[in-house]
Amino acid sequence: MLHEVDPELLVYRPELEQWKAGMGVHLTVDEAPDGWSWNGEVGFSDEQIYTTLEMKMKCGVGVCGRCNTDHRYICKDGPVFRMDKMGGLE
Repeated sequence: MLHEVDPELLVYRPELEQWKAGMGVHLTVDEAPDGWSWNGEVGFSDEQIYTTLEMKMKCGVGVCGRCNTDHRYICKDGPVFRMDKMGGLE
């Protein structure tokens, strides 16, 4: 997956079409510029989406408790979580 803040700044633009022919490539952007359209679908299942919650960490070893969420410590059980496994994290 390639992620760009602005699609006009895409670094590997020449290679993108070649990559699309040989593998599944998904381009994500923070904000679509004028002229781009989006139907609102992400196109990924919860099993395919990963996120990091490291901004909630402080000590990184489970001592301070700052990242304790539900029954997990983000620093010890993560910080990368698959979307379908994030139930209960608030």
